[in-house]
Amino acid sequence: IRAPYLTNVRLVYNQTTHDKEIDVRQTVQQFKKYLHELFRLPLTRIRIFYVDDVAFNMGVCGPEELRYPQRLLHTYNIHDGDQFHIDLKPEPPKPQYTTRTADSARSRKKSTDNNRINSSTSSDDDKGTSPVVTSPFAFDSLQKLAQQKDTHDTQASIELDEIYPSIDKTVQMIKNDEDDDELLLAAAAATCTNLQTK
Repeated sequence: IRAPYLTNVRLVYNQTTHDKEIDVRQTVQQFKKYLHELFRLPLTRIRIFYVDDVAFNMGVCGPEELRYPQRLLHTYNIHDGDQFHIDLKPEPPKPQYTTRTADSARSRKKSTDNNRINSSTSSDDDKGTSPVVTSPFAFDSLQKLAQQKDTHDTQASIELDEIYPSIDKTVQMIKNDEDDDELLLAAAAATCTNLQTK
């Protein structure tokens, strides 16, 4: 005579079958520990499906998963010949330690550098196709202006020397004779017009 709380069941995992006598007074969590030791499975990944042999053959119900760890097995109304099918939960994804932020920062830097290169090349292309309007206060234009001023000064001094023998004499004439202002203004105007035409 067998104890009423012991039941003969079939345990099935991955085409491996064991006929065992189990105690239906145990909880689902205790039953999982038993299966963990029997099949050498990871405890946290075990899933158990109960199949009532009679009801399943009649088509009344299918496998029922044992979801609640503290529920007692006898509440499932287990009989001799019933089956428990064991399955494994999928493995949780492993944490991947990547330098994604550093890679994204590098890619952003590369894209900005490429944009700068592209903008500089496009500006160079634009310079070749369209006329460039430079600011009169740009460094290049100021240098050109200084060079032009030097040449104009030399030309002006040559033209003034043609009018007057030397600059010193013109200064002395300005100092000594204030009546010749009109003559100096005319000479300056003639020099300016000559510079503009050249």
